[in-house]
Amino acid sequence: FSVVVAGFLPRDPAFAKLVTDARPSTRSLFVYGRSDALVPPDRSIQLVEAFDPSCTTVYEHAGAHLVPTCSGAFKQALVAFLDEVAAAPAVEGMSAGDGAVPAAEELAAVTAAPAMEGAAAEAGALPVAAEVAAVEG
Repeated sequence: FSVVVAGFLPRDPAFAKLVTDARPSTRSLFVYGRSDALVPPDRSIQLVEAFDPSCTTVYEHAGAHLVPTCSGAFKQALVAFLDEVAAAPAVEGMSAGDGAVPAAEELAAVTAAPAMEGAAAEAGALPVAAEVAAVEG
């Protein structure tokens, strides 16, 4: 599972396509602020839309580029998400509740991203291959 705060698709179209083509199905909670000037909400929504909708939960808060305090409505949403993840059936190759990780053959292979060149490198784009690898069932 993942909790993504102020997340967004990579700016480099080639890397963004890797995410959208993969259609990640990792159970994820996306958190973003309506007033975020660093990562505007539409950029976070683009990332949410790249994921399988059956695996996503969205928490939008009125604030900016921050993690809401763990109280009130956000705490309730976070606890509900974590409870749902904890109650989900175990992934084959994992022992529920013991902190084990999936068997190596069940994990998507993560390779080093190719070197960035040209405009992407000049703009400071970073490869995100490790962030988009997902366990496929």
